[in-house]
Amino acid sequence: MQKSRVTCTASILAALFILNGCGGSGDSRGSEIELPELESDGKTLVFYNASTNEQNAYTADDGSVLNLQGATDAEGADITKFNMQADEKGKLFVWIDNKGDVNASNDEGKIVMFDQDYSYAPDNNATWEDFYYLGHFHKHEDEGKTEYHLAAHSNDEFNVTSGGKFNAMIRLNTYLAEQYELEQNLTYTIPEEANGLCGFHTFVNEENKTFYLAMGTNGKLYIYDENISYVDKTTLTGVDSCIENQFGMSSTEDGVLYFSEETQQLHLIDSHDGGTVWHEHTTFDLEELLGAGKTAEMMVGIAPVTGK
Repeated sequence: MQKSRVTCTASILAALFILNGCGGSGDSRGSEIELPELESDGKTLVFYNASTNEQNAYTADDGSVLNLQGATDAEGADITKFNMQADEKGKLFVWIDNKGDVNASNDEGKIVMFDQDYSYAPDNNATWEDFYYLGHFHKHEDEGKTEYHLAAHSNDEFNVTSGGKFNAMIRLNTYLAEQYELEQNLTYTIPEEANGLCGFHTFVNEENKTFYLAMGTNGKLYIYDENISYVDKTTLTGVDSCIENQFGMSSTEDGVLYFSEETQQLHLIDSHDGGTVWHEHTTFDLEELLGAGKTAEMMVGIAPVTGK
């Protein structure tokens, strides 16, 4: 199951992500690129294909792309730990890490690449053996200049019995439990016509109102408020179904980007009238972001927390 929420936005100094460096391949999109308006300032979108283990990170601010699967060492960040072995198949998950600060804007979005067969249950807490890496932004100071570099920690770093990474696993499992409960509530609530819940996403707007976007296996998106009361539903162009682990969602300024493995497109869904009306605003071909011939099965998005 894919469950994610990202609410923070910030500027990324993305020198690491230029395709000419960091192990990237040539940019097939050409030198003059008109950036798609994803309404995701500060976000990096990570696309993953479990069939090939191809991983690409797209930075919305400048359109740069980093091949995470082929990543090599770079100054200020460890990006080699994104690499996965041929026999390792994963699924992307975004963990919103609340370290105890009452200010929700300081909660940090992190990518956890779980094993493809991992399934959370209340009596089955995640351990370091259930995922391959944990990726997030590292703050890097250089001569008074602050940059945020995407980096990763390998799972064996969390094979500890005390300390910061031990406490991180406790927080991760707390978040998983919360998401599991929310998933159960949405599974019960989504209408019969949806043919079951495929996945969901939490969106918090500028007025701090919470909405849950539940995708049915029928390919329709159902929107609920913070009390899980029905608000609206919308259809997406060309999306006729949803399969577990073959889609992705990431918050935007006014709604969500939905990635469909079926269409190989990003569908920008936004809200109007205080969140009472939702509709598909536009679509973007994945190749427009990553280059010709690129495909993916799932997507997540995170941004650095720059207020710390």
